[in-house]
Formats: sequence, structure tokens, C-alpha cells
Amino acid sequence: MSHPDTIYITDLDGTLLNSEGRVGATTAKIISDLCRQGAKITIATARTIATVSPLLADIDFGDNPPKWILVTGAMTYDPKTGRADFTPLTTDRCLRLDEAFARYGLNPFVYTAKNGERIHVDVYHIPAMTDIERKFYEERSELILKTFHFDNSPEKFWLGSPVADEFAAPLLYLGMGSPDDVFPLADHLRQAGVFYVSAYVDTYDSAVAYIEVFTKGVSKANAIIREFADYRKVVFGDNLNDVEMLRAADVAVAVKNAVDEVKSVADIVIGTNDSDAVARFIKRMRRGE
Repeated sequence: MSHPDTIYITDLDGTLLNSEGRVGATTAKIISDLCRQGAKITIATARTIATVSPLLADIDFGDNPPKWILVTGAMTYDPKTGRADFTPLTTDRCLRLDEAFARYGLNPFVYTAKNGERIHVDVYHIPAMTDIERKFYEERSELILKTFHFDNSPEKFWLGSPVADEFAAPLLYLGMGSPDDVFPLADHLRQAGVFYVSAYVDTYDSAVAYIEVFTKGVSKANAIIREFADYRKVVFGDNLNDVEMLRAADVAVAVKNAVDEVKSVADIVIGTNDSDAVARFIKRMRRGE
């Protein structure tokens, strides 16, 4: 029999989602059935509510679903009430980030939000975009819960000016480019000691890398420790930004397509994300197999 206080926490891209970036029909059915039977299953992802909500539309998480961990742990979301809470970046740290990104030749997307129900994310960027940035934007441009804004001085929306008071606080600086561009900036910012920095290669295109910067203390690992302290945590992941979360788990599970660093910290390696492996593993574990 599975532990009565077990919670199953899964990453999305490359883990629960298949290679097309979707939840397969079999996965949706298995997880919905398990949740209706009382299983506690949730997600921990770098994504915002704007992209997560449509991706998970076919899953029924039950009458009392656990919180979702979003934006790499910077935000928690209650799918039952629609309430979201997040940890913002202070103005002085935003100033440091603006300077660092400019020094390394990257223009970040800056994510802002307001605590409250029916969370909406506003994202700011300069009008000029690289091909990588434009592709990222175009894939998200029509989302209901996310609005992109382009301005030659986007920092005015979060650096304490009068106009900033009308907008929400920043919670994430997201940059993207080649790994050779991204990882040196990540190393530089980690040395500052006041940020949480996650840098990793894109799950779907190894020529693209991302850097996510939050205020210190934000991470998937810290979020699951804080939110699910009383549970036995079974955690699933595939990429570098999952390593700390897997280390914080009671049972760490990597999918077969995971990067080697993730497999090295996992207790168990299961099938690939294209084989409904996460859902099938939870079902077996619940049955005590």
C-alpha cells in the first residue's frame, strides 16, 4: 500500500508532457482517476498559470487539489479557489539585474503580477526581439492570462516610478539565447549572492538556453518543502532546474529522457515522457507494486 500522506509532484515539460508539449490522453485519464480516488498529485514548473491552465485542462485534480508550484517556485496557485501568491523582486535587485543583462547583451522578459484571485501576468520587453525571443512570444501571444507589453524603456513599469504604482511587482527576469550567451550571465549573477538563478538548455531545442532569475530563496525545492512539509514527497523531473527539487524529495524519480545530471540524483529512472511513464508509475505506486 502507498503511504497515506504521499504527494506526487511532477515537472511538466519533458516529464509529464510528451514531446509535443501536451498531456497525453492516457496520462490525463490515469491522473484524473487517481485524483478522484483521493491521490494527491500536483505540478512544479517554470511555467506561469497562463500556459499551465490550458495544458492541464483535461485533468481532474479532485475536489481538494494541492497547490500548484509555478514560475520555478516563485508563485503558488490554488486551483480550487483561483488564489495565487508570489515572492517579488525588490527595486534595488531589479536595478542590478537590468545592469547585468545589459552587460551580457541579453534583453530579459520581465514578468510582473499582483497577489490575488484570478491571477494575471504582465510581461515587459523592449520592442526589438531576437528570433528566439520572437518565437517564444508568438507561442504565448494569445494567452488569456498573460499580456505582453513592448516599450523602449520597459523598466519604468517596475522601478518605482509613478507608472509602476499602477502595475504589479516583478517576480521573474527571463532571458534566452544560445548556451554560450546564457550560462556566463548565470555564473555572474550567482556570485552576487542575492538571487536564485536557474539556467538550462531548452527541452525541445538544445541550441536554445534559458536563464530565470528570482529573488533569493525562490526555487522549486524550497516551495515544495514549504508547501508540503507534512507529506512524503515523490518527485518527477527531467532537466537541470529539477535537480534541487529531486534532492528535496523522499523519492526522486527521473524519466528516461532526463539529462544525466538528473538521472544521477534520482532514486528511480522510469520510462520516457512519451510513454505516460509518470502517470503509470504513480498508479503502480498507489497499488503497492
